[in-house]
Amino acid sequence: MAAVLPNVPEALIGLLATASIGAMWTISSPDLSPAATLDRVRQLEPTVFIGSDGYRFNGKEFDQLEHMEDVLAGLPTVEHVIIVRTLDPSANLTAYRLAFDEMTARTVAPSYERLPFDHPCGCSSPLARPASPKASSTATGACSSRRAKVRV
Repeated sequence: MAAVLPNVPEALIGLLATASIGAMWTISSPDLSPAATLDRVRQLEPTVFIGSDGYRFNGKEFDQLEHMEDVLAGLPTVEHVIIVRTLDPSANLTAYRLAFDEMTARTVAPSYERLPFDHPCGCSSPLARPASPKASSTATGACSSRRAKVRV
């Protein structure tokens, strides 16, 4: 699963949902260009994409729908698109787009996959932009170990 989201709770929810089923997660900042976003996301060949209609920063609103469509045009593997409606919660979505808030409005029993310690969970790319950044993955167990160290 790939996401292009600002710092919103839905980003963490997406990460946890992805990890619960054993899928790979990567997220990119919405202020990167579509080309820079694709450099970081395309190599994962995501089938699910989470984007937002925009974000607010320093009192200004930034519409992201065109940016998201440019990114999606470069991701032929995406089968499902989920939109976080940050700027206009009542906006109608185009065909084949799911609203994050509508998806989470109903209660569903969680399901979890038991995975080996070294199962890949997250993927990140360096912020500095060489020709094409190579993504590095983090194992599920490594994430859990780091979280346990922080608690101690």
